[in-house]
Amino acid sequence: MKCIRCGRPLAAIPAATVQTKQGVSAWGPVCARKAGLLAKPERPKAAPLFRRHEPGAIDHNQIPLEFA
Repeated sequence: MKCIRCGRPLAAIPAATVQTKQGVSAWGPVCARKAGLLAKPERPKAAPLFRRHEPGAIDHNQIPLEFA
């Protein structure tokens, strides 16, 4: 069996099949994803690169820097 979109030979079980007037059309996994026949695989979200920390207690003994 070959993919209907790209013509590549498929494994024993195609990723998606569509019933048409001419018969069953087989789709490979990449072509089926591009055509929207398969849902995107769920991936876990990555941890944030930077974490915002609450500012600590202000030490009034420090000299404040003035940027002008």
